[in-house]
Amino acid sequence: TTSGVLAAAPEFFLKKNYRKLLVIADANTAAFRGVLVDALRQAGLSFSEVLFPAKPQLVPDERALGLIAMSLDKEVDCIVAVGSGTINDLARYTAYISSLPYVIFATAASMDGYTSSVSPLIKNKKKITFEALTPQAVFADIDTVKNAPLKLLRAGIGDVIGKYCALADWQLSSLV
Repeated sequence: TTSGVLAAAPEFFLKKNYRKLLVIADANTAAFRGVLVDALRQAGLSFSEVLFPAKPQLVPDERALGLIAMSLDKEVDCIVAVGSGTINDLARYTAYISSLPYVIFATAASMDGYTSSVSPLIKNKKKITFEALTPQAVFADIDTVKNAPLKLLRAGIGDVIGKYCALADWQLSSLV
């Protein structure tokens, strides 16, 4: 439940002795983000935020990374992502290039890459996969994930099925 995830989150950050968090989210995850930052505040944790608007659609490109970088002050010692695909990729790459740990709060089953070690990002209008960092922890509130829009669940199913097609393609190409 949300209360279970939110009860565990501040305790996790306090045990790790993090002094300041950078929370990265967008307007699509604003409801859960609001409850999370309230829990962080109540626990006495310090944080700053990057909140991307719902429109235009968030693109994992140089602009988005620049906005995050401009919010990354020297006191930040952990990056906290609230969302799924794009938010996770941006946070994972930012954590990697800044040598900071990061944590993801999953809000949808829209993809299978929560624990991936790479980030597909857009550079010069081309999608490139960059080395990145796996999260220290993945928090997933079942109620939040199950109440996400159905199109996000369908996207996640497509992501998993696509992996099977890619594996078959790789096996076929190795035979040829």
